[in-house]
Amino acid sequence: MQELLAVYQATSATAAAKERAYWGLIGAILLASVVLLAVGAFFVSASWLEGWKRLTSGVAALGLVLTLYWAVMQHRLGRELSLWHGLLRQVESEFAGMEFHRGAFRFQLGEDVRVPSTSPRSEEWYSQLVHIGRAGRASGRLFKALLPGGFLVAWVLLGLFPWICV
Repeated sequence: MQELLAVYQATSATAAAKERAYWGLIGAILLASVVLLAVGAFFVSASWLEGWKRLTSGVAALGLVLTLYWAVMQHRLGRELSLWHGLLRQVESEFAGMEFHRGAFRFQLGEDVRVPSTSPRSEEWYSQLVHIGRAGRASGRLFKALLPGGFLVAWVLLGLFPWICV
């Protein structure tokens, strides 16, 4: 039993590290993209600057590479994360009564999950059924897919703007 608990703790620590890496990457690239987009917008408005067209196109090319890297890494880290979460659920099934990751997985799938809640009047614990609807699950997946795609379109438009519109 101690060995199984040690495996569970090691798997949980690895999954937590993968989760931090996943969200850290998304946050860092999102911040870098916004800053780079602001620099590109400045270059578009600074037509008095020598070579502003090439500078704007260079920033757009850098942003395009950054966004492609973002999409590839988000996909790769997402698959790794789902693998580690699957391992956690598998190890967790060996313990009687543990529902941390299996319950979270069923919650993500939209199934009803019992969670402890408190009553506002009596301060007692009771179970409550909660679930995420189809629209909530779909909007999260759509947001993760459309955010890099939106930046990809923005980079292409930023790169072409100086050459077409001026």
